[in-house]
Amino acid sequence: MMSCPKWIETFLKRAFSQKYLIVTNTVSCSSLLGAGDFLQQKIGWSTKSGTEGYDWKRTARVAALGLVLGPMNHHWYRLLDGRIGGRTGKDIATKVAADFAVSPIFACTFITGVAVLEGKGPSTALMEYRNKFFKILTLDVCVWPPTQVFNFWLVPPQGRVIYISTVQLLYNVFMSYIKHT
Repeated sequence: MMSCPKWIETFLKRAFSQKYLIVTNTVSCSSLLGAGDFLQQKIGWSTKSGTEGYDWKRTARVAALGLVLGPMNHHWYRLLDGRIGGRTGKDIATKVAADFAVSPIFACTFITGVAVLEGKGPSTALMEYRNKFFKILTLDVCVWPPTQVFNFWLVPPQGRVIYISTVQLLYNVFMSYIKHT
């Protein structure tokens, strides 16, 4: 069995230490948001913009939201784990329900945040979220409850945001599609 080089092991220990975890979570969230938008554009689903080719500015706007959503996720999971620390069926169900209850806050931040970065005003951005709410809710119902059961049952607390960010790679493909149609 091969082991990883010492410098990688040292880097990972530091990145996932309490001292640097918020930075790790923010960078991973931004990177995976951008990757999700990149994949969505490469898949070739039509969008409102009707532009041909790749829109790097759009990906930059989507990735920039990770600077907000990364810390939001980081603090949200710390709060959940601090208030409901166990891994019993009841604890997991409570965490999943709590997470689902706040998912509109995260989705609203994404849709309105990108809209504002596109130059839209706050009221137009909120209207866009309102118009897309049921599509997002449907996506959330399909993705987050099973994802969070696995997360709260098997993933250690320091790995929660990176795990969620990884699942979000696929989720973000769909969110970017919803946002840009």
